[in-house]
Amino acid sequence: MNGLTPPVKRLSSFLLIVVLFTLNGCVEDQFDFDRLSSDMEISPTFSAPLAKGSISLEDLVDSDSENIVYDSSDAQGTILKLVYREDSIFSYSGSDFFGVNESGSDSYTVGNINISDFGPVQNTVTLRQIVNHAETRTAEATLIKNADGSSIIFPEITEQDSMAISGEYEAEEIDNFRYAILETGQVDLHMTNDLPVEVTAEFLLKTRVMDPSGTYVEEDLTVERIEFENVASKTSANRTTDLAGQKLGSILYITQLALSNPGSTDQITIDLDGQSISMEAQARNLVISDGEVRIEEQTLNNQTTRVSTGYSGDKHLDTVRLAGGEIGYTIENNTNATATLEFVLPSTIDLSTGNPLTITQDLQPQTTINSLLDLANTETRLNGADSVPIQYNLQLEGSQDFVEFHSSDQVNFSYNIDIGGEDADYISGFFGQETIDFPREDLETGLDLFDRFTGDFTLTSPSIRLFYQNSIGIPFTANLQLMAESGTQQQDLNENGTDGLLEFNHPVDPATVLNDTLVIDKTNSDIDQFISLPPERVLFDGVGYINYNKPSTTYNYLTSQNTVQVGMEMDLPLELETSGMTYRDSFAFEMDVDFDEAVNLFGKFSNEFPFSIDLQLICRDSTTNQDLLELEALDEDNNPVQVLNAPQLDASGRVAAPSENLVYFRINETEMDLLKQTNQLVIVASIVTSGDEGVKFYTDYTLDFRIGIDDTGKTLDL
Repeated sequence: MNGLTPPVKRLSSFLLIVVLFTLNGCVEDQFDFDRLSSDMEISPTFSAPLAKGSISLEDLVDSDSENIVYDSSDAQGTILKLVYREDSIFSYSGSDFFGVNESGSDSYTVGNINISDFGPVQNTVTLRQIVNHAETRTAEATLIKNADGSSIIFPEITEQDSMAISGEYEAEEIDNFRYAILETGQVDLHMTNDLPVEVTAEFLLKTRVMDPSGTYVEEDLTVERIEFENVASKTSANRTTDLAGQKLGSILYITQLALSNPGSTDQITIDLDGQSISMEAQARNLVISDGEVRIEEQTLNNQTTRVSTGYSGDKHLDTVRLAGGEIGYTIENNTNATATLEFVLPSTIDLSTGNPLTITQDLQPQTTINSLLDLANTETRLNGADSVPIQYNLQLEGSQDFVEFHSSDQVNFSYNIDIGGEDADYISGFFGQETIDFPREDLETGLDLFDRFTGDFTLTSPSIRLFYQNSIGIPFTANLQLMAESGTQQQDLNENGTDGLLEFNHPVDPATVLNDTLVIDKTNSDIDQFISLPPERVLFDGVGYINYNKPSTTYNYLTSQNTVQVGMEMDLPLELETSGMTYRDSFAFEMDVDFDEAVNLFGKFSNEFPFSIDLQLICRDSTTNQDLLELEALDEDNNPVQVLNAPQLDASGRVAAPSENLVYFRINETEMDLLKQTNQLVIVASIVTSGDEGVKFYTDYTLDFRIGIDDTGKTLDL
């Protein structure tokens, strides 16, 4: 088979290139010239060198394109569909609207403490000490002293003129404290009369506070004036003194001792060293407010405080079961005692033990401790309460050494509760009406299919699907701003009418994960205008509302799965309607031909594509920026015609039969010279769809063509 000469082959390809390039613009970069039908061939005869072939929409589509899919859901056949998908245009999680971040502090004032009873401590004053230190009634004292070892009538000494005894008579040292200020307590005094006669004793009970080294007296204090009346010989008497408000040192002693007696009627043997009076002191029920004491182990009064959850009023929590979260706390032991502080959260159960959550913290004197309490695997039943109770118990450890103590001493603690939605295992209640702002996103669609088109066109069945998986049991409403942008033009989607609110469904059972889709189409938005811009980018922002206009009785819950991703899919079936859409493009073009005479290019088309094409060709010299030649399609009578006529549609919207037409491009001798100068070809194509409604682009539609050249002016058919 003989091949065409190069000039003829180039001219015969000219019209084919123009038509295919025009079609290429219709689906732009998605066409693939390498996929033309294998039936295409070149006729070898010079008299009518023709190219012929058949092209389907499916041939022109790049199968690797992620934006073009085949939709076989139409009963009439498979149609082309443009799809743009973003797996996530916004998301929200439990942390966006739920959280407990509460701080607070409290103090445990130690208050009064118990100390162990002391005593008995005692001292004895002999008859010798009495008569040797007598400051009054000295004659009687001398009489008694001189009778040591013999018998005398014991002289009467009246209470009104008693015998004053000088000196201080100390009891044994108290080892419980260096000093103590008593809030309550009693001291029991026990006097034993071993004198040979009945006696009345009156004295001043005093105490000494020694310095810490025990070398000197820091304070000398009076406790009380004591009197024992008419204590018979060889008997004892008791007195109790209230110590409330008293300050005691470690030494008790008596001074200003005064004795009186009724005397005797019989002879009494005197034994100065064997006859005496003795005194014992024993304390009980000692509670001190201050002192330097030896602390005994004891548990102080429990105290309770309440920690706010931050949920009050209409907002409330019922059950809080946690997989995470923590309480950070600081404890300051401002006492000089070693202690153990126990915190108990009675309404919070440690699920691993079934017991109330408890912290036990050992405290050294004058120290600060910072620590964390892990709330994982705990459950708190609030049932609407706005706070949780915390009980704290302070246990003082016993000490061997004296410890300076003040009832105003405090153990201070501060806390910070930090629980977020990510810590939830199951949290229920009503979380209030909250707002979530979604930041601006610029989404490049990659849908530049119509970049080179001008004029009005409409995709008649576009839709946008918002798809999501939701495990958060809370009503969610969003006001989304979706704006299509192309160049400087913008078009609002206006989804869901004037209020723009979209209701997202949510599960009602914590064991359920809801998969759902919101469809935005022409019934609830301006999507036809949104798409017809068409969008090079989609600008997105918006506001989400939790519990929008919902009452506080609405059941809310969070589980460990509490992130919702909302994706978007623009679904654009190629169902197009246009009464005049213009395509304009240019490409480099060179045709080195040897013809000098007029040439007629012709094309015969059998068209099932549901649109017409009116074509204008402008041959240009790009180096001089000049339009050299305009070519237009003509019929055999040289009247302007469309390159492709639109076929008629049947009642179902499919092409009933292909349209048939024959067109010419006539190039005279002068124009041939201009064609040789052409290095750029501009195509201006006007496209009009069939019928009055949108047409669907079925993939089995074809365009059959025969393209040839006739330099004799005769048209030959195959």
